[in-house]
Amino acid sequence: MRATSEIGAAVTPEEFRRAIHLEEPADDLTIAGYLSAAQEVVETACRRPLLPRDVIIETRYLGGSCWWFPVAPVQSLTTVAAQADDGSWTHLGTEGVVLLSAFDEPKLWIAEGYLADLRDGTALRVTASVGYLAGALRKGMCQAIIMLTKEWYDAGIALEQTDALKVSFGVERLIKQNRYKRPAEWGHG
Repeated sequence: MRATSEIGAAVTPEEFRRAIHLEEPADDLTIAGYLSAAQEVVETACRRPLLPRDVIIETRYLGGSCWWFPVAPVQSLTTVAAQADDGSWTHLGTEGVVLLSAFDEPKLWIAEGYLADLRDGTALRVTASVGYLAGALRKGMCQAIIMLTKEWYDAGIALEQTDALKVSFGVERLIKQNRYKRPAEWGHG
């Protein structure tokens, strides 16, 4: 899955400083970098984008009448395309699919015959708008971003080192509480 639109900040440097009672002067650019890296870690681990963004998700058609998204929530479906043998993409339209359970367990229900011309294993590309709308942020995930940023800030860790670090028990618990688990990839349902 890759984002095709700008990703905003779920927690601002000012909100971070207030949350940890940081009164001393601080470098907002450094804090913003930590916050951005922490947001990426938390969103990836939870499989829940905190803010709206457009994404492209590629999968393989494996038969069945429904396909579950790898993230939640899904705001809307934009396009569905299939890859031809020559590598080009053919837009299939969205008339034969319906987005169901968009916030809990988002899935595409596929009308009978919609993908009848595809063989199993055909590459599919789904473009959708995902993430929570303004005002609907998950507080536990934002708290995990703040806690992780504080750990990195206190340790004075360079942003280049953040991808190899372990998260603390508290951050791990918050992530686990907010993690979206896809019921299946393809199925009948």
